Amino acid sequence: MPDGAIKTWRKGVGDFVLTARGRAVHAGSDHQLGRNAIEELAHQIIVIQNMTNYHQGTTLNVGLFVVELPPTLFLKRP
Repeated sequence: MPDGAIKTWRKGVGDFVLTARGRAVHAGSDHQLGRNAIEELAHQIIVIQNMTNYHQGTTLNVGLFVVELPPTLFLKRP
């Protein structure tokens, strides 16, 4: 803490697990057919953070974002 005090409690902690799957396409010719998984996850992070309700004393903050990819992931070419 800035004043040298020690934090001795927390309101709570939670985890959200999000899964998104995209669809690879050529950005120059078939862009409208693709699905961007990263964009969807970004929208969902905003939804989670918008669950904050100061009147109820509920605050949410996405402080860590981990991406797990299968070890056999290859770039898919359309």
